[in-house]
Amino acid sequence: MSEPTILDDLKSDHEEIRLLAERLQETPDPEKRRVLFSDFKSLLIAHARAEDEVLYKPLKRTTSARLKALEGEEEHDVAEFLATRLKDDDDKGGDAWTARTQVIKEVLDHHMDEEETEIFQAARDIFGEDRLVAMGAQFRELKEDHLRRQV
Repeated sequence: MSEPTILDDLKSDHEEIRLLAERLQETPDPEKRRVLFSDFKSLLIAHARAEDEVLYKPLKRTTSARLKALEGEEEHDVAEFLATRLKDDDDKGGDAWTARTQVIKEVLDHHMDEEETEIFQAARDIFGEDRLVAMGAQFRELKEDHLRRQV
């Protein structure tokens, strides 16, 4: 079996983020939501920041994928803003919090779906397998560093 690429790592994180977002919406207990949200936000921020550095930064240097990379970074900023609003809302059982979780889920679903098609294909075309494997190792290391700093 070949070594995992950054695309494999991103897809795996996307699946976990989707699962956590679903659980946030489905869990009625405010205390359980707090715990789930902490895990969700930590993964989301670490993932986005590592991805910006390892994948989007080099894609922005290309003509063919520059705009998509810039768009992806903007979507990361929007998701981080929405996550901060959720964190600052003390009423984790209220309607406003529930509505915000729906909005962030929709933003992330759009972002991840688009990324897994357009950005992944651009990355395959531009970088090739060996570079994607190296980028995967770099992404994992940087993501873990971000996760450690959030604790």
